[in-house]
Amino acid sequence: MSRIAVIMGSSSDWETLQHAATTLDEFKVPYETHVISAHRTPELMFDFAKTAADEGFSAIIAGAGGAAHLPGMVAALTSLPVLGVPVQSRMLSGVDSLLSIVQMPAGVPTATFAIGNAGAVNAALFAIRMLAVNDASLRVKLGAYRESQAQKARASTSLLKKATAPQKSEKQRGELGRRERDQKPERSQGIRRASAPDVTSSKRSAEIGRRERDQKAERSQGIRRASAPDVTSAKRSAELGRRERDQKPVR
Repeated sequence: MSRIAVIMGSSSDWETLQHAATTLDEFKVPYETHVISAHRTPELMFDFAKTAADEGFSAIIAGAGGAAHLPGMVAALTSLPVLGVPVQSRMLSGVDSLLSIVQMPAGVPTATFAIGNAGAVNAALFAIRMLAVNDASLRVKLGAYRESQAQKARASTSLLKKATAPQKSEKQRGELGRRERDQKPERSQGIRRASAPDVTSSKRSAEIGRRERDQKAERSQGIRRASAPDVTSAKRSAELGRRERDQKPVR
């Protein structure tokens, strides 16, 4: 089986390029790793790039950060496919690495992937796809890999639904319970209001009854006054009669 070369500008780049190596291991694709600096060891870079095809490599995954000239320089020295991986830098978060690799002049093709770990994984998968053109077993593995990715996504969705559904149900149950508790006192108060005697109406009825009794009593007293003898008039008549009797002997 053909081999893949995984090269990097510094040993610190291994933190990113190891993800390419792990992916190649998963597909049982052989590879070699080398630390080759375009700036510190330009002769080593030149020799490696010139002899890579003769060494049996089918593609070169090259990762570098900052002034990431390694992928482009290697691509200028070999006819093998070069897959560039921008390593995230401290100063510009890998944007400088990306632009150093992607902005190659016409005639020096250098495939460029995402910054960081995702770019390393995709560079390895791209190399495997190139090998799978002439390797049926790799095509089968790639199909199985895609299916496993789909299953993980579906499983993640199911887990997310299970994790969030109980929380939503609890919130809903709590809200319904609160509403029911709030409604019970309202219903009880309504029943008490409906069944309680109307105190105001009772007071009015009592007042009307009292007034009627008072009016009856007043009418009865008026009748008694009208029918009773006039004691004052009787006294006056008696007094006049007495005076008349007293005056008669004097005449």
